[in-house]
Amino acid sequence: MPFPIISVFVYLMIFAVIGSLWFLGLVAWLIGFFAKKAWLKWLGGIPLVISTLLGLAIAGDLAWDVYAAHSPPHVFKESFGFKAAPTTRFISGYWSVFGDSGVCELHFFADPGTVRQIVGTGFAEMPRDTFAKEHVIQGSPTRFFKKDPFGKGFAHDVAYLSVDDKTGEVYFRWDGVD
Repeated sequence: MPFPIISVFVYLMIFAVIGSLWFLGLVAWLIGFFAKKAWLKWLGGIPLVISTLLGLAIAGDLAWDVYAAHSPPHVFKESFGFKAAPTTRFISGYWSVFGDSGVCELHFFADPGTVRQIVGTGFAEMPRDTFAKEHVIQGSPTRFFKKDPFGKGFAHDVAYLSVDDKTGEVYFRWDGVD
């Protein structure tokens, strides 16, 4: 799922401020260098170095967030609290948390033991018709589960899980809102 437009705007503003500090530091340092004024080189060099390091740190954090948010094995571990079995085959997965809301979706194939382990984290089985009233049914699942609250730090967060026992196909989604 792409970042919400507001988060793009926030990152652009942060990088604009850092870029401005870097440019002003570079100008001050160059003037100090050519005018042979050590104090001006220090005055320009300090924000130049700090803004460069800060920009690299934020860019690295942003890159990790994008990777982790779209890596199904990572999303699986963050969602269920344990690593997926080696036999788990991931189709897709992402999570996105911004401000006062969050969403996560996973689609994968798992063995019965992994499904039991997931359900054992507190999911309650529910009838198909009740599930269909609350959540969209994807694929051709045979069993349906819900966990409310899911426990990801939101005032209201609920997770849905549907499983096809014949194929091991699993759909998972949680939504959180403050």
